[in-house]
Formats: sequence, C-alpha cells, structure tokens
Amino acid sequence: MKEAYLHYIWKTKSILFKRQKLINQEQFELIDPGFYNTESGPDFFNGSVKIDGVIWRGNIEIHINSSDWYAHNHQFDKAYNNVILHVVYNYDRPVFIEDRELPTLELKSLISKEHFLNFHSIVLIKDEISCGKLLDSVDSIYIEQMKERAIVRRLNHKIEFLSDEPYRFKSHLEIFYLLLLKSFGKKVNDECMLQLALAIPFKLLQLNDVSMFSAFILGGSGLSFSKIEWKEDEWNYLKHKYNLSPISTYQWKSKGLRPVSFPRRMLLKLVWWLENILIEEMLNKIEGESVYEYLSQRIIHAPKELNLNQKLLDMVMINCIIPFIWWKSHILQNDELKEKALDLYQKVSFEQNKVIAKWKKYNVTIKNAYDSQALLEIYNDFCSVNKCLECSVGIKVLKN
Repeated sequence: MKEAYLHYIWKTKSILFKRQKLINQEQFELIDPGFYNTESGPDFFNGSVKIDGVIWRGNIEIHINSSDWYAHNHQFDKAYNNVILHVVYNYDRPVFIEDRELPTLELKSLISKEHFLNFHSIVLIKDEISCGKLLDSVDSIYIEQMKERAIVRRLNHKIEFLSDEPYRFKSHLEIFYLLLLKSFGKKVNDECMLQLALAIPFKLLQLNDVSMFSAFILGGSGLSFSKIEWKEDEWNYLKHKYNLSPISTYQWKSKGLRPVSFPRRMLLKLVWWLENILIEEMLNKIEGESVYEYLSQRIIHAPKELNLNQKLLDMVMINCIIPFIWWKSHILQNDELKEKALDLYQKVSFEQNKVIAKWKKYNVTIKNAYDSQALLEIYNDFCSVNKCLECSVGIKVLKN
C-alpha cells in the first residue's frame, strides 16, 4: 500500500464516503476533502466531514497505519493539534491529541484491489507517459482541455523572465530583440544569448549601420571566428568607442548539440537574420496574418551553408514571435492579441524530439506546434515528475 494512493482516493472521492462508520462506530460522511498540502503539516487543509450528524471543519491527516502518527512524531508538532480526522489504511492503535482520542476512519475494507493495482501500474512508471496505455479510455475532450491550460502556462513561462531585472521597462523593440536572441540560443545557450543581448543592447544596433551588426554580435560573444566570417578590427573599434566587454566564453555550451546548432553556427545565423530581416520590419508584420509567410519567403535567400531553414523559422516562431505577441497582449490587456498568438501555433510544424515521440507512441494527436508545445508542458509539469495525482487527465484515467 502506498500513502500517495490514499491521498489520491481521498482527494478525488474515489470511494463512496457516505454511510461509513469510524473505528468507534460513529456515522461518517465526507463533505469536502480539503486542500491537498504538499508541504510540511497535515495532508489536507480545511476539509469538512460529518460525524454522527455534526459537521466538523479542519485539517485531515492520512497514514497507512494509525501508529504512523507516532512513528512520524506528530504528537510533538503543534501543526497537527487541529487535525479533526485521521484516515488510515490499517488501524493498529488509537491516536490521542492531548487527552482527546482522534476520530479515525479505516479504509482497508473499502478499497478495491483492482482499483489499487490500476493506480499502482500508472504511478510507478518512470520516464514515460505514465497513463499512456490507458489514454484510449479517456474522452479526447479532457486531453484537449488540459492542452488549453498547458499552452497558456507554457507561454507565461516563456515571458516570465521579462518582468525581472534587468529586463523590465524595455521598449517593444528591445523586448523583441531579447526574445529573438534567446530563441537562437535554444535551450542550451539561451542564457548566454540573453547576456549577449545585455552586453550588446539593441539601441547600439539602431545607432549603427547594418554592416556593423556582425562585429557587434560576433565580437560581443567572445568566441573566435575566421577572417571570412567577420572583421576583428571593426569589433576592436566598436569596443573602444562604446566601452564594450564581450561575455565570458566558458559559458557557451556545445555538449549534446549537433554541429549545426553549435554556438558559432547559431551566432552566424543570427547575424544574417538581423542584417536581412530588420526587427522594425518584423514588428510591422507581426500582427498581420502573413508574418509566417513573410518570414518563410525571406529565409529562402539565406546562404545554403548557414542552413537557415524552415525548422529554424519554426523555432523562432515558437520561442520569439508568438511569446512576443503573448507578452504584448498582457501589456496592452488585449484579448485579440492572445488569440492571435494561439492561432499562429496552428501554422507552425510540431517539434520532433524524444518527448513528442513518447506521446506519438500512444497515438495522441499532434498536428502542429500548438499540440506539441502543450504536450511538452504537460510532460514537464506532470509526467516527468510523476505527478499523476495533480494531472486532470491522470485523475480521469484513474477514475475509469
């Protein structure tokens, strides 16, 4: 028996907790299981139960054996003094708070072996979609509803850093510049790219000709490049003129990346993008219907050796353009922009990675980036950390 399972059946009322009797034979009925507490203290806060016709409100503690109360030293912790009910799988001794015997509900006779094995088979699976084999038993509407909530969480996560120092109070152009550089860093080097954006602020690019962008970006990165790729003397001039310092080279990472995504390659792609697709130009297009088509037409003119392809455009859409529109919708309190951000996901292809492969294994529909981004968020928030009991789809699977 697992305590997590007892938490689950209490939280979801998976057992008919009516017309039951406590250990002392008092009539019992569950009204409200309370708020599930994952920190220290009783397992559920502010629940309510009816005992012999009298409603009690307070905290509820759950254990496998009633003697666990003493094994866990709750008798010495004042946080447990207002517990109104002890829920246990097995009653092996009474529990007292001061001189009052704590009302106790034993679950052993109420639990179905089949239900427990179903739960057990799901929550013990690691590094997988735990409920994958049972997803067919869940109406697709529940999965779609969870995806809707997940995509909003994911977009909020992508822009939350913009409310922190030193990114606050930036202009729209500067915010877009931050998100653009961050997207070219991918997950491995996104922090380095943000440092580069601070070391070489967008205002400097605005003050100089496009021909100087490569010196600013490549020089500011601190990495070495060939003479064909840039002119080092231009960087030395700019560094002296604006009192610039490159970021530390040791922070850049290549481990686990394919050569096409190594920092130097991504920086060269970024330079081409900044030189050929001006940020001011992009912002003029970004709220129109054709931003994706516009960018698709521009990148086909990039040198083949840069490998600046549709996949990279999708990456910029997912990690820069859509989050920027989402950020702007929050700043302006504009629901139409929120819908615009969500609609743009429909135009972008879904990612091909290990997590998405796991979902596809269980025939989950993945049509575009809206689906893949939502499923990545669900996996990260719930599946990878085995939080089936906090996942609405997981709870629905276990109820079936």
